[in-house]
Amino acid sequence: MRVMATMRLQTVDQWLGWLETLHPKAIDLGLQRVAAVAGQMDVMQFDACVITVAGTNGKGSTVAALQALLSEPRTRAAQAARIGTYTSPHLQRFNERIQIAGQPVDDNTLCAAFARVDRARLAVADDSSDAPALTYFEFTTLAALSIFQHANLDYIVLEVGLGGRLDAVNVVDTDLAIITSIALDHQQWLGSTRDAIALEKAGILRSAAPAIIGDSDPPKSLQQFVRQHAVSAVWAAPAPGSATLAPAHGFIATGETLQWCGCDHAGGAVLLDELPPPRLAAANWSCALQAVSCLDALPPASAVARLMRSTGLPGRRSWHEFKGRRCLFDVAHNPAAIHSLADELRAIRSAADAGKITLVFAALADKEVQAMLALLLDCVDQWIFAQLAQCPRAMEAVKMRELLQQLLRNRAAGQPGIAEAPSVATAMQMAQASCSARDTIVVCGSFYTVGEALDVLASPGQAPAGE
Repeated sequence: MRVMATMRLQTVDQWLGWLETLHPKAIDLGLQRVAAVAGQMDVMQFDACVITVAGTNGKGSTVAALQALLSEPRTRAAQAARIGTYTSPHLQRFNERIQIAGQPVDDNTLCAAFARVDRARLAVADDSSDAPALTYFEFTTLAALSIFQHANLDYIVLEVGLGGRLDAVNVVDTDLAIITSIALDHQQWLGSTRDAIALEKAGILRSAAPAIIGDSDPPKSLQQFVRQHAVSAVWAAPAPGSATLAPAHGFIATGETLQWCGCDHAGGAVLLDELPPPRLAAANWSCALQAVSCLDALPPASAVARLMRSTGLPGRRSWHEFKGRRCLFDVAHNPAAIHSLADELRAIRSAADAGKITLVFAALADKEVQAMLALLLDCVDQWIFAQLAQCPRAMEAVKMRELLQQLLRNRAAGQPGIAEAPSVATAMQMAQASCSARDTIVVCGSFYTVGEALDVLASPGQAPAGE
């Protein structure tokens, strides 16, 4: 019985299918199960520097910026550091979640790690029937830690899956923690207020480790937690009307360029001048810059400028072409992220030669879908609601259309076009057929939505995707 699980599973897809049956719940927060197996595997401490990233939005972009900065040699004679990153969810292939030196690990490495986790899971129990029933995320987190253990890394960057305090990633004590942003999402697990959610995310903080806060209006509960636990925190420059907290980090616009202001590990001021507007969100870049500054690993300003111009991430305001039409892909899937995307769409519409905006939208049923749609009302000329394939949590396209029509019921302005599609692929074909070269197709609503759109671009006969 103990041998069967590891012998019968030969591919990544087989392993992932089995993992979905191992625990009765998709999400079951808590550290007891994962800590027991992690202890058996000896993957709770590393020689490499561990950075843990939590936050409602911006985690993936922050990890991408960290990967770019930490991989950059500080001098010509220096060797590039080896970085391992663990993120979730993936867009197209599971392997994206676990990367070494910027490259997804291969299937053989994954399968070997899954087998090690299963052997350890069985070893902590006297009988296989008593072995911990790990969730999908717990099991895959342990696989990532096992891979990193064997990879001779200088840095390990771990993205929290949900919350922080009880997330599987938190089984590892971090050397530096980042909380990118705090907004309402996953309230059924994390609480219904920003204060409650902030405390869950604060669970990754350690009194002996620097903390970088990216939210420009941090909840009082987070501020109190930092004081009570003597955490050495560097705060984001405040939003208008918010309290100023020190020390702080952030960008200042200086004409057409940016200046970054932060501090080093001793609290001394650090300034980087003549930086370009980054492809990824500036707030997330600031978190990453402050983190590497605290670690005394900040590259020269010229290298930072180059990385800010070049570093992108699929689905984070990434630009693509589909059959002669320009497309903007964004994984925004909660009101806070959609609010930011809406600002971008207004900027696009304000251009002198701007065409219309067609939105391909699909979301999960447990999200605040109508609130997201409301934020996009004045940004979209044509709506196409798509049905997500093989996603039981997806909201039906007809339901999303009904939610939009409720919002439009008392609208005095002209009514936009509204359509439904049986898939994201069909929705993109419909959008392409109805758009001109001046128009923009926007794909958003969930990671699943963008993942399926990327699959369309990767299908035979399509031009290579660009960003």
